[in-house]
Amino acid sequence: MKKYPKTPQQVKVKVGGELIKLVCTGKKGELFRRCRSIVLRCAFKDEECDAHLLDLKREIIEKD
Repeated sequence: MKKYPKTPQQVKVKVGGELIKLVCTGKKGELFRRCRSIVLRCAFKDEECDAHLLDLKREIIEKD
């Protein structure tokens, strides 16, 4: 299997997916949708992140 593409947009999408998996797993319904919305905003704009999400985002990017 090929490695995940590295364009800036694709990296943000991958980071968003990883963040959702880490932060929103186990939440249901409206709570999950709210969590996903917050996390995806963070994946695309650092200014939208709280400290915890920003740390997780940096770890995911470094790991890749």
